[in-house]
Amino acid sequence: MGRMTVLAVSGGRSVAIQNGDGETVGVLLPCGESRAVEVVLGWLDLYTVRRVRLVTKGQHRGTVTVEASREEVFCDELSEVVYSLSCWK
Repeated sequence: MGRMTVLAVSGGRSVAIQNGDGETVGVLLPCGESRAVEVVLGWLDLYTVRRVRLVTKGQHRGTVTVEASREEVFCDELSEVVYSLSCWK
């Protein structure tokens, strides 16, 4: 995933995702309206890309829901998948 993809999706903002051992395994790219794209590297060197939404109203306030997901993404298609999942409208 390139710098231009990060800028297009989140305006350059990102948060590291760490596992239980404190190792960085992914990145969270906020993309507006309580949504973010989560990119996590799996143990087979394949990525999981998900668009998640933080529920801000109603009975389920504070929960995170997965709106879209792609499993087993290869590195050469990562930028395209990340950008496509960031577009939800």
